[in-house]
Amino acid sequence: MYLAQLDENRCDVALAIEIHAKRIKAQYNRNVTPSNFSKGDLVLLYDQANDKLGVVKFVPMWHGPYFVKRNLAKGAYELVDFDSVSLGKPRNGLYLKRD
Repeated sequence: MYLAQLDENRCDVALAIEIHAKRIKAQYNRNVTPSNFSKGDLVLLYDQANDKLGVVKFVPMWHGPYFVKRNLAKGAYELVDFDSVSLGKPRNGLYLKRD
């Protein structure tokens, strides 16, 4: 009798966890808007080197502005500055924001 009740409780809890996870995912996706940049957009680049704790207070965390030269696969972008000099390796779109 007790073992059957435990299995039933375990199934109920697993179902409740699954429903809660779906609800949390829906809430998150409702508030998140992916940022897509197109060719010619003016963007700022986040300085990942100064992302550590204890960095000097008044050091700027965003560099730029840069132009988006080309969209690459999986959210990567090639950037150029005002003199059309490329930054070298592509940058992830997570570290860019519109200027």
